[in-house]
Amino acid sequence: MDNNNNNNNNQYENIDPIYKHDYNSDELEIINPKPHSPQKSLKRFAFFRFVSIFIMFVFLGGVVFGAGYGTAIYLGSQLTPNLIKENNQTSLDVNRIENIVSSTTSNNSSDSIAVIAKTAGPSVVTVTSTISFNSVFNNSTQKTEGTGSGIIYDITDDNLLIITNHHVIEDSSNIEITLQNGVSLHADVVGYDSRMDLAVLSLSLVDLNAVGVNNITVATFGDSTILQVGELAVAIGNPLGKEFSSTVTAGVISAINRELNIDGSNLSLLQTDAAINPGNSGGALVNSSGEVIGINTAKFIDEKVEGMGFSIPTHIALPVIRRIIESDSGTDEKPFLGVKISDINEDIYNETGMPFGIYIIKVYENSAAEIAGLQAGDVIFSIDKKRLVNSADLFNILSTKNVGDTIIISISRGDENFDFSATLSKYSDVITD
Repeated sequence: MDNNNNNNNNQYENIDPIYKHDYNSDELEIINPKPHSPQKSLKRFAFFRFVSIFIMFVFLGGVVFGAGYGTAIYLGSQLTPNLIKENNQTSLDVNRIENIVSSTTSNNSSDSIAVIAKTAGPSVVTVTSTISFNSVFNNSTQKTEGTGSGIIYDITDDNLLIITNHHVIEDSSNIEITLQNGVSLHADVVGYDSRMDLAVLSLSLVDLNAVGVNNITVATFGDSTILQVGELAVAIGNPLGKEFSSTVTAGVISAINRELNIDGSNLSLLQTDAAINPGNSGGALVNSSGEVIGINTAKFIDEKVEGMGFSIPTHIALPVIRRIIESDSGTDEKPFLGVKISDINEDIYNETGMPFGIYIIKVYENSAAEIAGLQAGDVIFSIDKKRLVNSADLFNILSTKNVGDTIIISISRGDENFDFSATLSKYSDVITD
């Protein structure tokens, strides 16, 4: 959770949580019958006798079966409610959002927004974090609460998984999730990546069933790589705390791949003019189909500027989320190459002759880059033979990697090209301050 005394000089800031002092037909030939012989008559009699007996058995069997069937229905009516009751203790009805704006929906954008809000809204929750600190006045432990937002991501055999921003739960001694129906439950931290400002929380299914929660809406995530500027964007979250939970604001995608430095981390974000306010952190940015295409994380603060909110696009966030869940470490295990970089600009192009790639400004000591042999002035143009156009491509690739993974880095140095093998280290092992 970001504290209010942020020392960054840039104007981009994480959306601070609000504190409460907060599915053959052949032709038929008619044959004239011949006179019956006695033997044939006896055979016919025997045949009819067999048929009669057979029908009687069928009837009796039907009576017996009917009685048994009736008994089964009766017993079933007595047992089913108990079975349902027992089953509800260990399972949930899960709603998954699917293309909620159908062809029958009105073309009126406000109608579409209403459908989106009604269907996708229940997948957004309130995250309340408690921070404990020592008071300098009376040497006692004080507590303060901050609120942010979260998105119901998935359900496992034992837990409900929720994603949010790391700064919403940072340094918290206790975390509570409030569902749309008002039920609040303690949440555990599965893991986080502070550099990407993402965290995963969990709620116990046992706890959910204990308080009678048996219906959950799980968000559906869309492809943020196909977004276009001007598309509808709907933000759902909890600005200014629980009192304003499930607030819906609407706008458009103002820009894609907006490169920002927030708290020392370079992030490639979506920009929207949908109103995003404190407490929206970790909430959903939703497209016209009701799919989450971004996790709201920051806004531009300036008295002269309005409507500049930013979200982590799903194509960047989801690989990080999956890695956090798979590692199940509860710690900050983000891979780090160890370079300070810049995209190619006119000056760098004039110096290096490289029209694309990532220019290395600085190589950090004891980092994977330094150990591999990278130097300031090098231009990285591919990783694992995948071409890099700009820094966003680098971050996208690194987001799919784990600490300890080895990558092949291709660089341009002067008039020569080189390949280096680098084993990714842990961010906090290199950057300690």
